[in-house]
Amino acid sequence: MAYLGVDEHTAAVLDLDADTVTVLGRGALTVRRQGASTLFTPGTTVPIDELRAIAAGDEPAPGPSPAQHRAAETPQAPPSLSAEAQRLADVFNTGLGSRDVNAAVTAVLELEQAIVDRSADTEEMDGTEGPRATLRRMVTRLAELAELGARDPRQTLAPFVEALLELREHAREQGSWTLADTLRDRLTTAGIEVRDTPRGPLWLLTGSVAETRHGDISGQMGSGSAR
Repeated sequence: MAYLGVDEHTAAVLDLDADTVTVLGRGALTVRRQGASTLFTPGTTVPIDELRAIAAGDEPAPGPSPAQHRAAETPQAPPSLSAEAQRLADVFNTGLGSRDVNAAVTAVLELEQAIVDRSADTEEMDGTEGPRATLRRMVTRLAELAELGARDPRQTLAPFVEALLELREHAREQGSWTLADTLRDRLTTAGIEVRDTPRGPLWLLTGSVAETRHGDISGQMGSGSAR
């Protein structure tokens, strides 16, 4: 048994006078028999007898058939909007996974343009809902990434810096001045300046780390005398 399939947005036009079938649209005409498929792409004109032979399982003659020649000369139809959305979503995810923000943003812009380009196509209008949802998810993920990047780095560093300052205060109380000085030097090397005050140590960001901060909030740890 053989099956004849016509893709969505595709037509198989029968010319009974010429005894041919012409494939039009975006998809393909497929003849499937015993797990094997023969595809005829848009623009292909194939004799009906050739379709009958494929359906009957007759062995084709060596070399490509005239229909295959014509199909090879016909430009491939552009992918559907849903397929393009899936491709660009994969590019977007790969970009974020490799921290390539430019690639991710480019994928978003390309999908937005693809939706705009296809919105005038009445055959595609019903198929834009899924790609638009994909676009919204991509933009949302970029917004989440931007929120993390815009966050004051002090919020991220504070738990670690304050833990080290607490350890330094403990070393000072125990008279371990070498350890206390080493912790302070390591923080300084990392772009964190420690200032000992009568109210306790304060810390602030310096150098390139300070360039990314938002505001001039200083941290404070416990009490302790300046050395």
